[in-house]
Amino acid sequence: MKRKVKRFFNIFLNALIIICTIFVIGINILARSENMGTYYLRRVVASAQFLKFTKNMDVQSLKDFKIYSKNKIESNYYKVIQDSIKMGNNDINTIYGKTGIYPLRIVVFSTAEEYNKTTKKLASYDAASYDTYALYFSLDSLTLHNFIHEYAHFKTESFCKEKK
Repeated sequence: MKRKVKRFFNIFLNALIIICTIFVIGINILARSENMGTYYLRRVVASAQFLKFTKNMDVQSLKDFKIYSKNKIESNYYKVIQDSIKMGNNDINTIYGKTGIYPLRIVVFSTAEEYNKTTKKLASYDAASYDTYALYFSLDSLTLHNFIHEYAHFKTESFCKEKK
């Protein structure tokens, strides 16, 4: 009886190792491929990170977007964001034509240090990004140029989704 239990355990353990290996290889292949599966996998990961980052943040809903932040944002930053969206839309519409309206989420951190600590970016000067789910900024780097750059990523993705 002891021998049968040991044999069953060994078979079970080997089967589990094989299944896990196949799963890891499949995810690795999917992540390296350039297909819709990869896009949705990256989107799910980005969504999970977004939920983790914004867990204890306040949400400010404005006309076409939501801003997530830990602290109250001064009105001049809202103006930079609104002006940037308007200018970004004009620039993008010139290139792509009118794109659909997709939910825009903007996560704002008080400092570049907080941004880098939360998002685990390696370079301390990297204080703005887009990850297929949200735009991330530190107030230190919130300029018209930085915002439009990241917003262009968002609008490019919107255009590509529409055109499949």
